[in-house]
Amino acid sequence: MPLHDYETKMARISKIFATLHNPENNGVICAKELAKEFSVSLRTLRRDVENMGAEYSYKKDKIYFHGHYTTKENDELSMAFLLLKSFAYSMGGATKTQMLSLLENLESKSQPKQSTDIFFTRTNLEEITLDTESILLLQKAIKEHMIIQFKFLQELNNTKTHTQREVMPLKILNFNGEWYLLGLESNIMKKFYLNNIIDIKEVRQGESVSEEVLGRLDNALNAWFVPEAKPFMVRLWVDSKVAKYFKRKKISPNQHLDENKDGSLDITLHITDFMEIAPLVLMWIPSVVVLEPQGLKDFIKKRVEEYLRVLEL
Repeated sequence: MPLHDYETKMARISKIFATLHNPENNGVICAKELAKEFSVSLRTLRRDVENMGAEYSYKKDKIYFHGHYTTKENDELSMAFLLLKSFAYSMGGATKTQMLSLLENLESKSQPKQSTDIFFTRTNLEEITLDTESILLLQKAIKEHMIIQFKFLQELNNTKTHTQREVMPLKILNFNGEWYLLGLESNIMKKFYLNNIIDIKEVRQGESVSEEVLGRLDNALNAWFVPEAKPFMVRLWVDSKVAKYFKRKKISPNQHLDENKDGSLDITLHITDFMEIAPLVLMWIPSVVVLEPQGLKDFIKKRVEEYLRVLEL
């Protein structure tokens, strides 16, 4: 979790916790009302809930608490541990490990886990290797629209080199557990793998960026998202045998789903690069088929042919 968002995220989590732990709310709250109160998207609230633990869930724009109600004192202690753990995960590295170890030890002594706990969850969040000073510098640069310089590690043909970059940072992103810095370099929006950044320095004052520019992130599927690319439409067919999995969880927040008479699905969405959707299609072959565009169909076909050739070696 980037530190520049930490305070606002803690405020949201505190409100979610307090509201859900009020028995009068029956363990459920409306996400839309909360999103309006904090001026954030429903997607942001969903990420908050996913980081709160197995006793909390987000479904159909509602947030649920699946645990049991305890005394006010225990609730306050639980919330304190929840907030501290969230902060620990944001730090990364040795700091995270030490803090989590200490918190787990304290929590086990003060609130032993119930043997009736039936929930299990696993998150695979990459550690941030940047030191605290660098994180704070990024925080300042993002909030104050500062331009920074840093060395960026690149690997090409098994050769590692550090290039000097000058960027105005916009956001720290997390895609599938990996951290990236989104920023403007020569007025072009780019993303940089965060743990390949070293030697961050302030350079000069930049200019603020419109919400329209940052809004490009709303439909990003994963780290293959290309910030400067114009989104294009993709249409997929999903076999009825696996349709239930695609109805449970959206591929993209911008998708449109139509169910056919035979139970199969037609899903339309927009992407910026073939690789945003190709891994999913390849994983579900032959139950997911690309209907259009032709370029993506050819891309998938080429990948399958390459794989089959490897098997024949």
